[in-house]
Amino acid sequence: MNAFNTNQLQLILLRPGATDLDEQGRITGSLDIPLSANGKKQAQRSSAEIASITLDRIYSAPGSAASETLRLLAQFKNSKIRVDENLRNVNHGLWHGKLVKELKENQPKLFRQWRENPELVHPPDEVRIRINRVIKQITRKHKAGTVMVVTAEPIAGMILCELEGSDLETRWQTHGRFAEWTWVRSKDGATITS
Repeated sequence: MNAFNTNQLQLILLRPGATDLDEQGRITGSLDIPLSANGKKQAQRSSAEIASITLDRIYSAPGSAASETLRLLAQFKNSKIRVDENLRNVNHGLWHGKLVKELKENQPKLFRQWRENPELVHPPDEVRIRINRVIKQITRKHKAGTVMVVTAEPIAGMILCELEGSDLETRWQTHGRFAEWTWVRSKDGATITS
């Protein structure tokens, strides 16, 4: 069962389950961390929620959290999966592994700017280029059917920005959304096109 017209391309965006660092309130970014016990439960819950959806293809970010999340989606074990480096998460540099509250306390001005105007702290141009490569590839290869993209925040939110035409500030999430899935609609609310 699919939520939209099967004569057009439909996209599901799935975020991986949580890792131990996520649960500690740390910035994981592009670090390769496996799912926590809770993250595995989150992925299994998502698996049950989307059990009736038929997928034509899965595009996944590299890394343990994404691949473990996919392994826990038992109904998709025979699906074609493409691991795409363009879906790799944002490199937070020296912030990797730091507690979010530590940044908030020690660098309040920069932290506020990171939340309110992320493009000033993490210029999104390189990430937007990567995301648009994936979107073009998907829309070129799949004119109809259902495709799932598995990637973490903030990449997931940036994909939504690009497809829906929303501002980065409205979709910038770096933490707190694990194993959640979303039907993505294009700017016109219908077919996803590049």
